[in-house]
Order: sequence, then structure tokens, then C-alpha cells
Amino acid sequence: MSEKVSIEKFKGIKNDTDPKQTSFEYFSNIVNFDFQNTSTLGLEPILYPKVLNFFEASQIDGIAEYLFLDSDNVLRQKIIVVCNGSIYFTDFTTKTLIKSGLHTGKCSFAVYLDKLLITNGIDNIQVYDGENDKIKEMGAPYLYIENTGLLLGVYRYAITYVTTGGEEVIGSVSEPITTYNNSVRVELPIGYDGTTKRRIYRTSGNGTQLKFLKEIDDNTTLVFIDNLGDYFLSTDIPATNNELPKPYFLQTAGGKLYGGKVDKYPTQLFPTTVGNLVFDLASFIDISNYSVDNTAIQGLGEDFDKIVVGTKKNIFFVNPADDSVVLTRANVGFLDGYTLAKIPSFGDFTGGLMFVSTARDIRIMTGLQSLPVSTSLDNISTLNYAQDIQGTLPLDLKSYTNIHAQYFNYRYHLQIDNVRYVFDIRNKAWTTHKIQTETYLSSPSVLSVINNQLYNGQVDGYCELEYAEVQYRDEDCQAKLESVEINASSQFSFIEKMYFWFNSSENNNMELTVTTDSNQAYKETKEFNILDGAFNEDFLDINFETNKNGMDYRVFNIYKPCRWIKYKLVISSGSISFQNFEISGQTISNKE
Repeated sequence: MSEKVSIEKFKGIKNDTDPKQTSFEYFSNIVNFDFQNTSTLGLEPILYPKVLNFFEASQIDGIAEYLFLDSDNVLRQKIIVVCNGSIYFTDFTTKTLIKSGLHTGKCSFAVYLDKLLITNGIDNIQVYDGENDKIKEMGAPYLYIENTGLLLGVYRYAITYVTTGGEEVIGSVSEPITTYNNSVRVELPIGYDGTTKRRIYRTSGNGTQLKFLKEIDDNTTLVFIDNLGDYFLSTDIPATNNELPKPYFLQTAGGKLYGGKVDKYPTQLFPTTVGNLVFDLASFIDISNYSVDNTAIQGLGEDFDKIVVGTKKNIFFVNPADDSVVLTRANVGFLDGYTLAKIPSFGDFTGGLMFVSTARDIRIMTGLQSLPVSTSLDNISTLNYAQDIQGTLPLDLKSYTNIHAQYFNYRYHLQIDNVRYVFDIRNKAWTTHKIQTETYLSSPSVLSVINNQLYNGQVDGYCELEYAEVQYRDEDCQAKLESVEINASSQFSFIEKMYFWFNSSENNNMELTVTTDSNQAYKETKEFNILDGAFNEDFLDINFETNKNGMDYRVFNIYKPCRWIKYKLVISSGSISFQNFEISGQTISNKE
């Protein structure tokens, strides 16, 4: 008598993987393919970038999504693009100039106290207030036109900070403001720790020399209304004696802002105090004092609310609570700070900070610094995840001119000049993107995620939306798969056929090359296509069958004795989902 079993008891859920999906170890080169979003196995050609608006005939140096709360506590967004020393906000169809006249050079960004900070390592840090559409240099005031008054012309302002050590001149100056018989509202920055007074300096109308205007006898007043004529101006501003550091990288943690990689002070990290927006040159953390490492800081990251500082040799943790520094056991440094990206966990992949190391490989820093270190060792590790691309990566890293990285959609994207290495965290495997047509080459200088989409900035001043179109600039772009050597054996084998499994929903043109025993004389190449998602039986002498678990496949006839084979599949137009290949053959008992 049969027994009844409820669905809750035996579950009834399919738990085996699709046998036709091929994992990454069977490929030596994967170009312009990615692993499918719907599965961790199987490959499909990428969608290509869509060209958006043009900024200037110069490299895009930075793109940022700036989110801030306005005075009504409403979250707002502005998209910022930096190009040729100019800062714009944009919707990628129009652009509005915020500021020009800066040096060119790649930028990094940080949002702190609801302001966007922009730095390039050459100019003073730019501080952009999105709600009021105002920009200034760090430590300088914002200016606003007030009521009728005595000021007529173009004016600039500067603030100095008085401590027990005397008057400290940091070197930043406000943006110009044009008045037509007005007064000016001067919004005063709060000075760093130890500031007891602030002094305001101003130019005369249409002048250039900053002169003393007013002393503010505290470090709390936020506004000064200036309605003093030029005749109130007295002595010139003193020479700069506490110059603002100009870092290449900014990070926030613990309510503080940190700046690092400063050309003049290569081993020093500069922190603000909590809630303060001015660096003090005299307040710094010299990372070289915490190890025998006296190499320069190369980049900054953030993890576990700690600042991660990478030099050329080591990685350090800085605790914002007290600015204490601990040397980790990573035993490797950052090659370039623009390659850092925070990577989440997935399955047995733990995630962490991913970066290009000074060993010219790609590592992920995982683990947590144990405290106190006097009684326990940390468990920081920096595993190398670049073994599968070591054939090309070290050469690309040897003489690059541009490098940038961004995490997006389960993938770490590392752009090195015109080649992009893409690491999929779902199966811990690499693919490569090189987007080149007969006419065009996509050459991103920076990458950024905005509105949950990936954008790039090009070296020629264009911005592009990644993963958007089946062609690049209306031209076809090749996607290529190359296998490893397959079926290697000490015995000769007779290979009859290879089966290639696909899913497709559009017209395609493909070329398949099979090489036996690494001998180019035994190479065979055949072209074929798929029309409207189905194979065309009239195209060449290749067998055609359908309807095996819903997939189509091609049969490549070989009929050769060989010990190993290798294949290359090139898709010149259209898109497929490559699922698997199978080999049909027989073993020969002797070599006759």
C-alpha cells in the first residue's frame, strides 16, 4: 500500500544545479563577457556604455553623487563632475558651472557636515554647499549679498585664526562677490582647537590686496554683516604661516574628517576635530612614527568606523576616538589609493576593502583589529585574489597612466587605462572588458555609482552610462571567450565533436575556432549565426539541434586524434548566453 507524504515533509524543491552551466576555471580569457545576473554560472556579452553629454576637451577628473539634507530636512541630490579645472553640476543632459580656474588632476570626494568636499592634491580643498549653491576653499567664508550699503565693486575675504601661539594664516580665500551699493553677509567658519579669536581680511572694491577689516573676539560667532567702506581697511594680511594641507584623499569616520597623501608631508595624516571643517597644519598624525616604515601614504579607506591608511609598505588603523594608530599584520601596502573599494560579503566570500597592492596584485583586506593589541593579535589578512589574471595584470600595472576602481552590482571594476578587470564576488572570478569598435574606444578615467547605475568619465571629456546598449556608439564590439587546454592526457584520444550550448533571443554573428594539440596547423574556424533567437540550418556544414532542456546548441565536427584541444568563441554582433560545452570522443589503445 502506498504511503502519502506531505509536501512540507519532503519539500519538493529542485536542489541540483543546471548541468549545462560552466564555471570560470574552464576559461583562460573572458573579454566583454560577464557572469549572468540571474545566476553565478553561465556567461553573456556585456551591454556597452551609452554616451551622455560632453563637458570639455579634457579628461574627466571626478564624478560624484552628492546627497544632503536641506533646511527642511529633505534629502536632495546633486551630480557633480570635475573636468579641466572646472566644477559642474549636471543631470547628464545639461551642465551648470560652479567654479573654474582649478588645476587639472584626478579628484576624490567626501560628504561631511552635509557639504561636499572636493580635493585634487594641488589646490585648497573645495567645500560645496548644495542647498545654497555656494562653493569656497576650506577655512574661508561663504558670502551673500545683503541690503543696501556702502560696498560697491568686487570683493574677496579671508579668515585668520588666533591661538596662544599667535595669528595663524592658512592661505585660503573666499570666492569673489560683486556688490552694487550693498552690505555683505560673511558666514564665518569655526576655527580648529585652540582658536580664541578670528580676524577678517578683505580687499578694497575691485582690489586684490587683503587688508585687516574686523576681529571677532571668540570662536563661536557664525555671521558678520560687513557694511564698512574701504577707508576702514588697515594693514595687509600677514604671510601664510599655517598653510592648509592639500591631500589627494579624504575620509570620514567618528564624526571627523581625515586628509592624507600630501606632497609636502608624505607620511602625515591630518584630522579635524569632531564637527569641524578646517585642517590645522600643526595637528597631524605622523604614520611613520608607528613602525619602521617611513614610506609615503598612498591612500585612505574606512572600515569598522576606523580610518585605514595604506603606505607603500604597510596598512594601519587609526581610531577616531583618540587618533591612536595600530600597525596591522597585512605586510603589504597600497599601490594606488584610487583603487580602493568597499566590497560586501556574499556566501562564503567575506568582503572587505579591495585594492591594488604594492605586490602588483589585487587584494581584499578582511578581519578586525583586536584591541588591546598588547594582549591579543589582530586577525587582519590581505588575501590575493588576482591569481587568475596574473598573466596580464602585472604588465598593465607596470606603466599605467590612469587607474580607478568602483564596486557595482556584485562586481569590483578596476579600470587600468583602456582595460577593465571585473571581479564577480558571487563566484570569485574575473572577466575583462575592452570596449573597442572599428572607430571608437571607450577610455574611462573615473567610475562612479549614481542612482544605482554605473557611470564613467572619459579622457576626452564625455560621460557615459555603463551597461546600457547592445552596441557602442552604434557600432558592434567583439566579445570573446578562450578556453584553457582541455582533455590533456598521456594517451592519444580521438575527438569526434564538441557541443556548444547557448540561450539567445536576437540575431547574432559568431566565429568558433578550435585548435588541437596547440598546433596552429590543426586550427579550424567556422562562422555561424543565430537569426531571431534560432539557428539557421542553411549556414555552413554544422549540425543543428534544438529543444534539450530549452537550450539550443551547435555541434562542431573535429574527427582528429589529439591529446588536448582549445577553442575560441568570438561574437561580433548580437548577444547570447553561453552555458556549457561538451566533448564527444574515444580513447585509442595504441598510437598506431
